[in-house]
Amino acid sequence: MKNPKLRAEVMILNEDHSKVPVQCDLSETFYRFPGGSIKFGETAKEAIMRELMEEYDLKIDVQEVVTNEIRHKEHEDIILIWKSIDELKEKPAYPEGIVSYLEKNNCHVNHFILDNST
Repeated sequence: MKNPKLRAEVMILNEDHSKVPVQCDLSETFYRFPGGSIKFGETAKEAIMRELMEEYDLKIDVQEVVTNEIRHKEHEDIILIWKSIDELKEKPAYPEGIVSYLEKNNCHVNHFILDNST
């Protein structure tokens, strides 16, 4: 049996809950929330904190955004940018269905699990 790959992603809302930072390529052909694989023995929270530090030198408890575009440390063609919910509707966003979820629940984002194995 294959070991499932667990991934943790973070959805950070700005103060008025109108924008979230998403990863994309330079052409913005897709949007994806920042995060990464959960290592054995690691919590989702720890994975998110580690991934943001590893990829962007960004601490999860940042109180103020100092730039609108942050480049991935190892992949120059991946950037972290702020997008409104309406802007996220313009391109494919992953995981599938996340934009409508955010639109309905953007003040109460919770931990949820998406199973793509079926």
